[in-house]
Order: sequence, then C-alpha cells, then structure tokens
Amino acid sequence: MSNLTILGRIEDFSRNDDVFELKVDNKIFIKHKHNNSVFLYSKNSYQKDLKYTVQAKYEYAGFYNLIQKEFFDLHYPLNIYADRNKKFPDFKELRDKILDEIKTNVAKEMAENGNRYFEGMIFPKEKRDSDEYLTSEINCDIFGNGKQTLSDYIFIDCEGNYSSSSEKVKIVDTEDILDYIDNSKLLIERYTKEILEKTVNCLFVQYEKYKIYSQKFDEIISDKSNEINKKKAIKEALKDKKTVKITILKDGKTFTFKTSTEGFIYRVKDSYSMYDIATQDRQKYRELFGYDDYDFDEIQKITYAKKEIYTKEKQ
Repeated sequence: MSNLTILGRIEDFSRNDDVFELKVDNKIFIKHKHNNSVFLYSKNSYQKDLKYTVQAKYEYAGFYNLIQKEFFDLHYPLNIYADRNKKFPDFKELRDKILDEIKTNVAKEMAENGNRYFEGMIFPKEKRDSDEYLTSEINCDIFGNGKQTLSDYIFIDCEGNYSSSSEKVKIVDTEDILDYIDNSKLLIERYTKEILEKTVNCLFVQYEKYKIYSQKFDEIISDKSNEINKKKAIKEALKDKKTVKITILKDGKTFTFKTSTEGFIYRVKDSYSMYDIATQDRQKYRELFGYDDYDFDEIQKITYAKKEIYTKEKQ
C-alpha cells in the first residue's frame, strides 16, 4: 500500500464520526475531535505479541481540519506518509503567519486612519532614536534588504505579547490557531481591533518612529554622494565575483593588491581586513602599513578584469 493511499485512509478516518480506531501499516490510530479539528494519535501494533501492543503508548501525530480538508503539524508516523512536495504547516509556522498578518493589518489601518487613532497625542522626545542609531539602521537596510515597512516597526513577540509597552494583549494560543484555520479573516480582524484599542500608546510611538525613519531613509538613498550608496553599488557589482583588485592611498602611500570580495558583499563596513588580502600581496601590505585595516575612505579604485567598479571622486 502506497504512502498516499495510507494518508487517504487516515483522512477518511478523520472525517468519519462513526469510526474511532484505524489499523493501518502496523499502526493503530485513534482520534479526538475538537470543533472542526481532529487530533490524531498513534502507536505501533505488534501482530505476533499482543502484550507489546497493549503496553505501547499513543503519541500525538498531528491534526486534520475538517473545513480546510488538510493535515497540519505532522509528526511521526503521519509525516512519513505525507507528500514531501506539499507543505503541512506546524503550530510554530502557523503562529508566525498569524502574527505577521496581524502586524500587516494593524499597519494598514494605522497608515490609513492614523490621525483618527492618534489625534492629540504628542511624541515624547525621549522615545526618539538618536541620529547615529537611526543612520546606522538605515545604512544596514540600504545595504541589505531595502526599506522597512510600517509593519516591520510593529513588534509582537514570539509568545504573542505586544512588546515594548506596559500595554499587553495576549494572543495566538492553540485555540486561536485552530480558529485561524477555520476562518482566518475573522481572527485577524478581531485581534487587529483589540490591538488598536488597547495598545494605542505603544502603537503611536512605533508609528512616529517609522515616519521619522521613512523620511530619513528617503533622504539618504536619494543622495548618490552618500557613502552607503557607493558601498551598495559596489556590492551589486561584485556579488558574483570572488576576488577583486583594490588600490588604496594610506599614510601617504599608494598600494594595489588583490583581495576577497566578501567584505564588500556580506556586511556594511567602514574598514576592511588585511587578512582578506591575497597571500602574495599581504606581506607587502604588512611592510607598508603593519597590521592596520584599511578604511573605505582610503580606497581609490576597485577593478575587476581591468573593468573599473569604483573610482573615488576627487576632493
């Protein structure tokens, strides 16, 4: 009997209220129905020795939702019967998905109706991020995955507690996850409404912080002379290359060498390690500059296969 056939029998068993036990593939399955979800438990069946079958303990194997007609949170042995090309979300994945949808929905409502929710509120100066911190965050975003959205500024921790405030909304327990599977829209709308009502002070701070971040981000990314935009352009030019040739002007001395591209691709840096320099050039670098790293501002030119990737503008 194929795995898909076995899973089909378990699905039929889950939907049949008149059958309470299923024997298949040397396994015994029992079930517990809770609203529209059927929780499945299994144990091994020993055909040659009834004693071992009796002593075996049932273990949780996953659950089947009668509305969606899908399995979720698969454990052994259900997971060995499932189609490996198909996704069966577990409880953690479902919880994370719910939290993301709540944040997205809350952010949408704030963006569209922020004046109504936050009318008359004043943003405390002590809650504002320092310019240094904000610039560092924006530089990392420009170099990395791009501009954050308002929902990225709304923090809900992994346990479902609304963080960064004394205002708390306890959300997303097991019952909520089952309700979400039954009717996702209803659950998301319910929690969106509750969060907007109960956590308005926390949301206001996050809303104002995001507006400041968004304005600053737009200013920096539109300034082509800004160093981070140059670093981003270099990253894009080098992302499929392993080594590159660098010319620096350091301590009044000019030196050209070959180095790994990793320092230019994987993180925002103000300085670059001499240990990334090719072995044949590293000794000469040490003779000229010791063990000091070189700064971005000291780079005069970056070339790859005689093609100029970057040339420093003359001051």
